Amino acid sequence: AICMNVAAAALLLPCRRVSLFDEPQLGPAGSRCPPPDQPPCSVNASACADCGACFTELPPGGRPNATHFAEFLPWFLEAVPSEGCAKGGAGAYNNAIQKDATDPTGIAGLSSGVIAASAFRTYHTPLNSQPDFINALKAARQFAEQVSQELDMTVYPYSVFHIFFEQYLNTRRDAVLLVGLPLLAVFGVTWLFTGSLWGSSILLGMLVSLMLQLAGSMYLSG
Repeated sequence: AICMNVAAAALLLPCRRVSLFDEPQLGPAGSRCPPPDQPPCSVNASACADCGACFTELPPGGRPNATHFAEFLPWFLEAVPSEGCAKGGAGAYNNAIQKDATDPTGIAGLSSGVIAASAFRTYHTPLNSQPDFINALKAARQFAEQVSQELDMTVYPYSVFHIFFEQYLNTRRDAVLLVGLPLLAVFGVTWLFTGSLWGSSILLGMLVSLMLQLAGSMYLSG
């Protein structure tokens, strides 16, 4: 997995190792060493005998710098979780970062110190009813807006149910537009052809009455 600091490497040394010498099964010196319970180490222990800690001394500030991050992040994304090393990033995070084959690191923007695009996971409470899904979508958008302001970057939420329930966020506005504009059009056309403002108003009133009766029957029927 990704190399963090000496203290973490001491606690999870088998998970955070680098090849110190050229090894046929691992590659040139400086390549990532898999955990002992993963091949080729699990098949041939001698293949990983020359693996050591990622850092020989504590980095300034106690955390990896930008160079370390760019070097070891691809390792973390390729590391397969196992019983001995459960913090591997493959599967859970491998598709959470935009890839770019033209970048030397394989990750878009990483070689220049800025990842172009990434995703992170959040969780909703159990959603059982339609209002739950609508309120969850509102909360997700509010959270994304707040994070965007705090981090000064564009963050947007996405989930499978967002696509469907997005139409329910503006039902009142859409209802006014879909009903109000046709009524105004009917009123204007009637007034244009008949020249009677009174007759056009009566027709408009009848249409509004029909719409209210229809809405009332829909409400009573659930």
